[in-house]
Amino acid sequence: RDALVAAGRPRCRLTFQLTFLEENYAEIPRIVELAARLGIDRVKGHHLWGHWPEMDKRAMKRDAAAVARWNSMVPEAQAVAAETGVLLEGVSQIPADAAHDLAPGAPCPFLGKEAWVSAEG
Repeated sequence: RDALVAAGRPRCRLTFQLTFLEENYAEIPRIVELAARLGIDRVKGHHLWGHWPEMDKRAMKRDAAAVARWNSMVPEAQAVAAETGVLLEGVSQIPADAAHDLAPGAPCPFLGKEAWVSAEG
């Protein structure tokens, strides 16, 4: 990418795309730091849409305790983004009364609209 820009070509923006889960939410500030070190422009994510009951325990909007854990992480992630210049999208406080699935049964709105590259190729 940098070589293309140096040759006068447009610069593309690189993004780390995350799905926010119980297993990874606490790592988001470190992911922002990693993005900065690697020259990634943006860290973006969305909360898990639990399409199956087995997924429900992983969602950060599932109950008040999960929302509180998420909300306690948000200021640090935002501070790291501000310090490093990485654009952080989708990481904001969840209102206490929003501890539920906002679109039960809805299909993923991103299928067919975004190109994603797996870390495994």
